[in-house]
Amino acid sequence: MSKARVAKQTKRSKTAARAKPRAASKAAPARRTIAAKRKPATKPAVKTAKRAATKPTVKTAKPVAKQKPAARPGPVLDLFKLHRDQYAAPKTPVMIETQPAQYLAIVGQGMPGGEAFMQQMGALYSIAYTIKMTHKFSGGGDYKIGMLEALWWHDHPGLDFDSIPADQLRWELLIRTPDFITRQDLTAAGKRLEDKGKTAILREVRLITFAEGTCVQMLHVGPYDRESESIAQMVEFVKAQGHTVHGRHHEMYMSDPRRTAQAKLRTILRLPVR
Repeated sequence: MSKARVAKQTKRSKTAARAKPRAASKAAPARRTIAAKRKPATKPAVKTAKRAATKPTVKTAKPVAKQKPAARPGPVLDLFKLHRDQYAAPKTPVMIETQPAQYLAIVGQGMPGGEAFMQQMGALYSIAYTIKMTHKFSGGGDYKIGMLEALWWHDHPGLDFDSIPADQLRWELLIRTPDFITRQDLTAAGKRLEDKGKTAILREVRLITFAEGTCVQMLHVGPYDRESESIAQMVEFVKAQGHTVHGRHHEMYMSDPRRTAQAKLRTILRLPVR
């Protein structure tokens, strides 16, 4: 091989040797750049930032102040249950001892269940419920309105009720009332009802107290016009006990005649004795 050719090849080899390192030096930064782009270091930071941005804010609930429980209403006073012994109702006569009792009362005359009777009964109940509700809402306590009661008499001594014309019968309608009810309560109730345009008959309602003492008593079941049969049993029982009947005939109506069959009406009969 000629010296010229050998020199030429040597020159080319040197040139190639110089070129390889330059290529390598150019390629290395490219690989580093790619590797840098593929670095996962920044990705978790981005995800964390996104999570932090979208994470809901949890509000801490403020403690709720405990409310005091509402005061429970007191027991409703029931005079019938409280004085059950005075309302004994066997179907045969018995002797009982009664105590002084307070009543709302209104006096009248005429046929039982007639127009005058119904008007006075309405006035009595209007007063009774007005007093009760006023007392309840003023914080004075509640009580149950008692059953309707009545005292009966006439102006013909020696005659029984069956012999007296209905228009000559006299009555005093009663509703037993707690002892803490006063005449001031009655006056205030009457005025309140009159201010609402109620009838002036309300002024006839009174607050009374009376005692009957020892009495004979029994339950009559059936129509009112058959009461004389039960009264006859009571009178015979009293005589056998060595007593006599005196005072006014007292009835306590346990049934509503508007809703109860005549044969099932329940009425407590009472007669004072001595």
